[in-house]
Formats: sequence, C-alpha cells, structure tokens
Amino acid sequence: MRQQVDHNTAQYAQELGRYMDAELVVQGEMLAVIEASGTASDGANPSMKKKASMMCAGGVTTTVSGVISTFAVNGINDDWRRDRVAALNALASKASKFLLPEQCKSLQETANTVRQSMRDASARRASKLQRRAQMLMPPMHGS
Repeated sequence: MRQQVDHNTAQYAQELGRYMDAELVVQGEMLAVIEASGTASDGANPSMKKKASMMCAGGVTTTVSGVISTFAVNGINDDWRRDRVAALNALASKASKFLLPEQCKSLQETANTVRQSMRDASARRASKLQRRAQMLMPPMHGS
C-alpha cells in the first residue's frame, strides 16, 4: 500500500506540490489574521496566546511536517523540493512567532529523519531540511 501511495505521489507530484503550496499559504494567512488580532503581541491575553499556539500545533506543524515528509518520496525531484522550500520559507517567518519550542523540535526531528532517509546523497545535501526547520525556532527569551 505504501509503495502505491509513494508511486502516486511521484506521478502526481506537480499537482500535489501546488496543493501543498496553497495549504502553506492558507496556514500563513491564518497566522497573519491571528497576529493582526493581537494574540501574538507581548501584551496579549495568555489564554489567547495558548489557543493560538494550539491552533499551530494542530494545523501549521502538521502541514509543514507533511510537506517535509514528502521530500523523501522516491521519484520526487530536486526542482520539486526547491519549489516547496520557497513556500516553507514564506511560512517560516510567520510561524516562528507562534510555534512552541517542542513543536519546532518536532519539525526539526522530522526534517532530520527525512534528510537521512533520502536515497540520493546529493539530494540530502541539497535539501538542507535541517536548516529550514531551524528557521522556525523562536528566539530564546531570558537567556
């Protein structure tokens, strides 16, 4: 079953890529709405901040993890990966304001696992997934 899913993913990579890009844009716009409503500001109600972070856990983290996981599918080429990295980078600056450290760590672990599982050594180096996931890490306060 998994082989068939991977085969279909590679066969319809362009369509799936456009879908994933749209999904990442929607997640980014949702974060922009939350930020505009003041829930990401330092003076925001702590309860609202927690709710916004929970939304990230259920939406943004899952979406980003799914996109990154697709990088390892046999038959996905480097051009396709680079196109997704552009969309991931656009979301990273918005997501970094919301994601909790454990969510960022989870994304880093996913990126590292995917990077290690990629069969093509040059693709592993070119993907730079670990660095992309690290972009999501929020600045450490009080250090």
